[in-house]
Amino acid sequence: MCFMMDPAYGKKTCYVQFPQRFDGIDLHDRYANRNIVFFDINMKGHDGIQGPVYVGTGCCFNRQALYGYDPVLT
Repeated sequence: MCFMMDPAYGKKTCYVQFPQRFDGIDLHDRYANRNIVFFDINMKGHDGIQGPVYVGTGCCFNRQALYGYDPVLT
């Protein structure tokens, strides 16, 4: 998310790719596959503000960079 918040390049960045999330690989999650804070808290909080909705394959889109303008609030 830091790439999208950059003052110089943030509005030009369309997407940032994240590592994929795999469940059940390691009982102690030594490889941090769950990313609990990112997936289970942060992304669930973005749905009401037209935030990223396409995260399942490890990437977040910047709607302003894709649309060319801020999305319309509903």
